[in-house]
Amino acid sequence: MNISIEDLRRLIFEDNKNISEIAKIYRVGPNKIKKLISSSNLPINRLKKCKTCSNSKNSSPPSELSGGMSFELTKD
Repeated sequence: MNISIEDLRRLIFEDNKNISEIAKIYRVGPNKIKKLISSSNLPINRLKKCKTCSNSKNSSPPSELSGGMSFELTKD
């Protein structure tokens, strides 16, 4: 099945469809859509923002106490 780059661009940027929704429309697997996107060099941000970063209004990184792993040093 041939999927045009213009259709992909419209679905991704104007209709805000994700890869799995586009794959369902064309009845293909999501991997085929991913390969087509990577071969067409469409500028897609593949990184997800963390909840703290997306909720804050400033662009600074989250504080150290916002979550994640913590370590306690002990004397052995």
